[in-house]
Amino acid sequence: MAFDVAGLSLEDHLVSAPSLFRPAEIDHLCGDCSKAVLELGWNRYRTPIREFVRVMVEADMARVREEGRAGTLSRVASAEMAGPLRRV
Repeated sequence: MAFDVAGLSLEDHLVSAPSLFRPAEIDHLCGDCSKAVLELGWNRYRTPIREFVRVMVEADMARVREEGRAGTLSRVASAEMAGPLRRV
């Protein structure tokens, strides 16, 4: 979802490291959205997750653009703007 919003191809930017794979498949993962609710006012019944992802990605992209104009880009953001990551 996030790569689509940013206009990027997941395959061009995904780095996969086998050492970080889980040792066994997990059948059920459950996240906690309380921080998004408390800090961002997100309401999952009013704002679908795809829309929420779009808003977050667009906010991150705006922040990086502004930091670039101000000359305060972090090393990570600078590297991300330099081009696609190499595949491992």
